[in-house]
Amino acid sequence: AMPSRKLTDRCPRCNTKNQLRALYCNQCGVQLLDNRAGKDADGRAKLYADIAHPINSHCRELIQDKVISAYQEETEVSKQPGYVSHYDDYDEFMQAGSAGELGRQHGLEQVGFWRKILEHPSYDSFWREQAMDKILAAQPLKIPMMLVDSLWDQEDIYGAPAVYRALKPKDTNNDKVFLVMGPWSHGQEIHEGSALGDIKFGSDTALFFRQHILGPFLAQYLKDDAPKADVPTVSAFETGTNAWRRLPAWPAGCENGCKVQAKPLYFNADRKLSFNSETWRRSV
Repeated sequence: AMPSRKLTDRCPRCNTKNQLRALYCNQCGVQLLDNRAGKDADGRAKLYADIAHPINSHCRELIQDKVISAYQEETEVSKQPGYVSHYDDYDEFMQAGSAGELGRQHGLEQVGFWRKILEHPSYDSFWREQAMDKILAAQPLKIPMMLVDSLWDQEDIYGAPAVYRALKPKDTNNDKVFLVMGPWSHGQEIHEGSALGDIKFGSDTALFFRQHILGPFLAQYLKDDAPKADVPTVSAFETGTNAWRRLPAWPAGCENGCKVQAKPLYFNADRKLSFNSETWRRSV
């Protein structure tokens, strides 16, 4: 087979390389144009580029020598710390086929924590007894805290609301446990926060959080003679209206007098959502 490589271009937002077939950036998540690939003579999308085309024996021998030389060079480079042999992490994960095989390839069996993961693949008592919401709920509530939740957190969307739910009943004076819910990916509150991919919020929500919520809160408790922070129990950014809401608790629908009633949302056929349980039953 003719050797070739996948063509890439750079994300217009974060400048990360992405394959031309990718619909979203692997780094920042922004949606990419789906017609970025050029066309070949037959009008087909050109997603690969030929590395070489051995048209005669001399060319084949030249390529063979180059491949062997490159292999030897790569062997030496692979001995250096931090060496990576794949295009990106996704490529490595797909080639491994499973998390267990990927761990085996990297020799993780010698790591105690990895062995614990293999021994406890489900959320059994080993993990439940280490859940931070349960551990903190068993302790006296003495220190004011601000729990920051990213609504699109790809790593831990559960933690902050769970800890709030566990600790807030102990906050009898309503002056110890505060919750912030912002429209961010994991850790985006310390970066620029005016958008999440193609979703625009009309302002830098992360900067607002740092200046008007987190900053005054930290100043009150860490600086001498700082004024009391005007921070509500719950600060929640409402997407769509693109406004910060000051709420007395979570869940809550407005600042005063709104009752919140949970309603199941069902995932139906054709990737559609519905509040109707009957359509859900017919689709499964």
